[in-house]
Amino acid sequence: MVGPLLKQAFLRWGTKKTSDEEEIMSDEQARRSSRSSDSSQVNPPSEELKLWKAYDDYQDIKRLQCGAEAVSSLTESFSSGRVFVVKRMINYPTYRPQPRHSSRQNFVPKSWPYPNEYNVLSKTIKPHPNILKVFGCDLLGLRHANLYTEYCNGGDLSDFAVRRPGAGDLVPENFALHVFISLIRALAYLHYGLRWDAEYKRYCQETKYTPCVHGDVKPENVFLKWSENPQQPSMPDIVLGDFGFTQPASRAEGVTGTTAYQAPELAAIRALKKVDPKAYERTMSTPGHMTFATDVFSLGQTMHVVCKAMLHQIGGDPHTKPVRRVMVGKRWQMVGVELDSSEVPSYVTPEIEDSIKRCLAPNPAMRPTMGLNGMLQMVEVFRKALEGFSVESEEVAKWPREV
Repeated sequence: MVGPLLKQAFLRWGTKKTSDEEEIMSDEQARRSSRSSDSSQVNPPSEELKLWKAYDDYQDIKRLQCGAEAVSSLTESFSSGRVFVVKRMINYPTYRPQPRHSSRQNFVPKSWPYPNEYNVLSKTIKPHPNILKVFGCDLLGLRHANLYTEYCNGGDLSDFAVRRPGAGDLVPENFALHVFISLIRALAYLHYGLRWDAEYKRYCQETKYTPCVHGDVKPENVFLKWSENPQQPSMPDIVLGDFGFTQPASRAEGVTGTTAYQAPELAAIRALKKVDPKAYERTMSTPGHMTFATDVFSLGQTMHVVCKAMLHQIGGDPHTKPVRRVMVGKRWQMVGVELDSSEVPSYVTPEIEDSIKRCLAPNPAMRPTMGLNGMLQMVEVFRKALEGFSVESEEVAKWPREV
């Protein structure tokens, strides 16, 4: 028979239990856990959040994405009729208690069974117009949950920047400016707690915030949300999502992200795996590799893909030959191309390309920050350039409103 203390340790560390009754939480336990977590939320419930109900009946409309650890589907609530995205997550990593001799305290007893994305979006980060909203999470079993988020009806940024018809051409300049401004604002809040205050007409820092590193900025994790009001301008809201790798900056561990968008310093760590596995293990166990600078590089790579439909060569100078991303069969592959700078089209606003190159600097210390003295200064430049486009681009306006 398993003693109470040992059983509690098993539950905390997520190891295999001795019976199915210990392995899977009952519905009543899940409800209690969900209620206790919801009651401790820092963020006040919004009107949109009130329309989501825990353990409501939802009907699947269509499947959106399918990954190794989660399947995303579009669902409709029977009680409210509202549409949500449900992310069915299986075998996701959970918070674990640190050893007793460790001085770092990142274990919250009430929240450890929940997915990291839910913990970050519901407790660490307050609602922001350029960050994906999360409504709730149903615990269905050990490391098995349904995460409910808002529905971005325009799909992800890669659909329009890379896979859209005529992807070899530039996206409209006003759209590129709009995306750049939105992502800078999202990361400025994520890194420094800065948000625009309409009353004082300036960026203000929140008194209580936790600086976080996103860890996986890329076009596939940036979503477009078109307004349902036909009177609104024909430009979608840009929303940063997928916070599964997000960590507090003070204790960020490991190396996360997608290979094509990882900073050179992370690529060097990844290269150690084949050359010196022991050095790789030592490096991975040392915190401090995931920083604000790695997010900045991923932002630069993302905007390079959006503006040029190409990936920048990681570790190379931003003025070197780019690498084009092409479709081979049903998979994207990177192939080298011989292009002079004159052959690569550019926008009228020179600050776009200059800002991208600064973000792609091989040296992390040379990359700009997302703070008031960094890229937030460029937001005003981009905003004034955006005002020069009095009429919305016809190409943007005719893009499908729903995917």
